[in-house]
Parts: sequence; structure tokens; C-alpha cells
Amino acid sequence: SSEGLEFSTEFEIPTYFIDCGPECQRLVSEAPQGDTVSPNLKFLGHSGLATVAGLRVAFLCGTYDKEVYESSDSTPFEGGHYRKHCVEQLKEEVECLDVDVLLTCEWPQRLVRKLPPEEQKAVGEASPKEVRQRICSEVVTELVQACEPKFHICALGGKFYRRPAYLTKEGKSTCRTYCMGTIGGGSK
Repeated sequence: SSEGLEFSTEFEIPTYFIDCGPECQRLVSEAPQGDTVSPNLKFLGHSGLATVAGLRVAFLCGTYDKEVYESSDSTPFEGGHYRKHCVEQLKEEVECLDVDVLLTCEWPQRLVRKLPPEEQKAVGEASPKEVRQRICSEVVTELVQACEPKFHICALGGKFYRRPAYLTKEGKSTCRTYCMGTIGGGSK
């Protein structure tokens, strides 16, 4: 629900988002399947598939927390953290579908795997190892493998990074990963 959320910016083009920040739990609780927050600004929901401008977009809000993830509670979210059954349901939804874009808050684990040394250095500059340990998730890695998206867009690193394209696990597509940063956060 958009009640109580105020935006000083008008969005000139349709803008879609997921969240893992302070408002995440409230957004997910009030609009688990998404909601229009203001004109041209839409919260996609806790997880699922959406068609945006003709593209099939899979998305997962929130971050990993071992205790919440493994809990048998029936709600999809707690305190801005997703549960296992929520992720498993998304994996089932994307099975046998071509996913154009995957949106996650967290980066996949092993983002630097199989990169040449100079590219591994660029990742380290964009997001040092200790930061990656906080923002990377094996769950997101598994989701990327299940979705095999053409593009994976993730956040939380604070700096922009574009990983060189790679062939997905099953070889269905080439995936390009873009890690979003903050304004003034630098770029790689």
C-alpha cells in the first residue's frame, strides 16, 4: 500500500522496484503481490513473475537470514527476509519459462568464479570480499541457476559493477549480471 509513503520525485516513466530496506517488511505485508506506490512507481511484491514492457521479469525481495529462511512459518517474509517456501515457489513458477530479467537485492555467491585475474580485481575494487560476504547469497545463486535469465540485476554492493556475460548452467542463455550501486558510489 502506498499509504504513508511520500515521494518528492515524480516518475516520468514507469518504474518498478523490489526492496530490502527499512520499508521492505511493511511493503510486503501490505502488498505481497505488489502495488502502485505513486504514479509510474510500482512495487512488484515479495516474489514472483511479472510482465514489464513485454519482458518476463522474475523477482525476489529481501535478504537471506538462516533462521527465517528455514522457518516453517507460512508467511513468505519476516523482518525483510524471505523464507525457503517463497523461493521454492518462485523456482517452480519459472520452470520451463524463458526469463528475461531476474531482480534480486542480493548478489549471487561466487560472482567472481571463472573470471580472469584482472576482472576479479575489478570486482574486489567494486565490492571488497568482506562486503561480498554480507551481500551475497547462495539462495540467489540457486535462483539464478533455476531462472537462467538473460539479465540479472542485483543491488546492495554500493558500487556499480557489470560482470562479463557467461553461459548459464544448462546453457539455455547467456546471462549478463549488473550490480547496481548508489549515486556517487563509483562504477566498474
